[in-house]
Amino acid sequence: MSPSEPPFDRPEQRPSTAGHAADFSALHRILEEAHAELRRAAVLLERVEEPPFDPVPPARAMERALASLYDAFDARREPGDASQRVIAHVDEAVAFLERTRLGGIPGTASMPSHGGVASADRGAVGDGSDPVTRIGEHLGNARRALARGFGVAGSVPGPWPRALQPLRASIDLPRLHDVARPSLVPPLDVEALTPTHAVALPPPIPPPRSFDELRDAVATLKQRAQAAREKTAEPPSLRPSVPPPIATAPTPSPPGLALRFDPALDEGAFLRERARTAFDEIAMAAMQRMPLPGDPWRGSLVLERRLLASLDLLASLGAPAIAHVPRLLADFPVKDPSRVFAASLILGSFAGRDALAAAERALFGASGLDEDTAVAVGAALAVAPHELLPLALRSLLRDAEPWVRAVAVDVLGRRGLATAEELHAATRDDPRVAVHAIVHLAVSFGVAPQGGFEPHLTADDVGLRHAALHAVALAGDPGRLARHLDGAPEGADAGISALLLALAGDEIDASRLMERARQRPTPALLAALGWAGAVPAVGLLLEMLSSAREELRVAAAGALDRITGAGLWEEVEVAAESLDVAVPPTPELGEPRRPRLAQIVSDPRDRPEAPAPDRVERPSTDPVRWRAFWEERGAAFPVQARHRMGQLYTPMVSLRELDEAPRSVEERRLLQVELVVRTGGVVPFDPRDFVVTQERALGAWGGPARAASGSPGRWSRPARKRV
Repeated sequence: MSPSEPPFDRPEQRPSTAGHAADFSALHRILEEAHAELRRAAVLLERVEEPPFDPVPPARAMERALASLYDAFDARREPGDASQRVIAHVDEAVAFLERTRLGGIPGTASMPSHGGVASADRGAVGDGSDPVTRIGEHLGNARRALARGFGVAGSVPGPWPRALQPLRASIDLPRLHDVARPSLVPPLDVEALTPTHAVALPPPIPPPRSFDELRDAVATLKQRAQAAREKTAEPPSLRPSVPPPIATAPTPSPPGLALRFDPALDEGAFLRERARTAFDEIAMAAMQRMPLPGDPWRGSLVLERRLLASLDLLASLGAPAIAHVPRLLADFPVKDPSRVFAASLILGSFAGRDALAAAERALFGASGLDEDTAVAVGAALAVAPHELLPLALRSLLRDAEPWVRAVAVDVLGRRGLATAEELHAATRDDPRVAVHAIVHLAVSFGVAPQGGFEPHLTADDVGLRHAALHAVALAGDPGRLARHLDGAPEGADAGISALLLALAGDEIDASRLMERARQRPTPALLAALGWAGAVPAVGLLLEMLSSAREELRVAAAGALDRITGAGLWEEVEVAAESLDVAVPPTPELGEPRRPRLAQIVSDPRDRPEAPAPDRVERPSTDPVRWRAFWEERGAAFPVQARHRMGQLYTPMVSLRELDEAPRSVEERRLLQVELVVRTGGVVPFDPRDFVVTQERALGAWGGPARAASGSPGRWSRPARKRV
């Protein structure tokens, strides 16, 4: 499999590698190094607060440098000529900054020479006290990298510009589109320096010491105010006369129902409007693509096909529509993760380093990066078909921002591109980075991080501890999970430890879970008993159905259904329009609350009734029904065997549940963990992938699952295969 392909890609869906070597040419690596330095300089320039100089000229020079760099990267121009242009624009930006220093701006120092200085890892150059000097150092480093690339650029074969691949429709997976267009460079977010003028202030009035002096001071202030008004007032004779508006007769309406016609759109406005419509459609589909609890996951295919049709529409609209996509994200008044995902997926589906850089742009906004934005960009890049992703992601691994490194590690891991060395190094990084690296290391290589799991299991960061627990289970070490559960107090750590121990443990571990649940029952412990599948736990779960706490009754019913597959369901009412995220109350504004729209527009004699409560299905919490079922069917469940959904457990049961049952995203992730543990092998699978990719992963799981299903009901598990 090519290192740039997502797992289980169809051959006809694979991105074209025209003009790019499979292992990425030396020229691309040099250009990527220069690109990273230019990006760091641009981000620093955007984040300078109240700059003492006009940032617009160096920003425009950096934009021209990036455009020429993308021309070289994407073979729009002969690489040697394009590299010369980049250097010229870099020198132009340095010259602007040098004039800033010569102009006596405080806090600036001399710009570095054209040779630059060696950039420290993750872009931390300079002493951090002077952003102007640091910008200059990054520009110098970019120039030095480009100078090294001249010898390589001459050996790259033509033609220039390169030949484009024909556009093809996306079939159930996004396709990499190759569209003729100029390099895409979103403008840097800087504002021109507002000129200021010196104002001659009148002499200060001495503090009055008597009433006479106070009256004189007040009179002086009035005189000064009157003089200021007279100075700014304009004589009426000098005011420009404004002609009155010309009254125009109303245009007569044409026959029919139309009162008027809107003016015709020019071609550019039409393309931008169609691009906006397609963008909104992709954002909507992205937001609704994940199935709700109880919905079949294959139902997402309808939304995915709508998403891909809109993506293909953008490709057919051509360069103006593609260039408008970054603006649709930048001009939105609030940060919206669904729009960030849409922009990143769109731009990651068009060939060219410039499009991928525009997708990365959401990570480097002037306002900084937050978790929701990072997650949205990572989710899009994990499924985007761009062929230059490995090169770009490894550049992001050296960024100074932890969230950026977290995105890079997670996407490399999800696409199966991360090396063991990269993941080991990332486990020692910031918790936001390590939380992804430790899981991908266990999934891809079946090993613990260097130094073991203990530092992560005892970390202060809750997310890192939970990721370490998942990694322990994936690495095949249930004994460590049991020890962690024994030492964990009641809370989230204990619940996750119990759940993972149920997936990876044996009958002794199931007995340990049952004893703990008997002493201190919690919903998480009862759910873990259902995943463990031990028949002796049924009696305890039946007792919990009579608990006074509803959450315990619901958890016990779910666990019983998971063990027995009885199908004893009931409909219950939930609040209308119940949401996972609480809606904040309307703030008090000191005004009477406006009535609801339904009350305003409805006839008082026919007001709408209160909304009916929603109804959902869930396992019954009626102890009478469950006891009757167990008295009738309980003898069919061997006490020493492990059960799942009324069957003797084998990995094939987990695979069928993963494939056919309407499970939530989190439950499907747990089933993937169980398959890894119970088969000893690994097949990349993520419930966030496109439906077709998930189906291929499930097909690939068939062989390992069947091979490990020779002893139904057994608790044993094979050793985890190390890579």
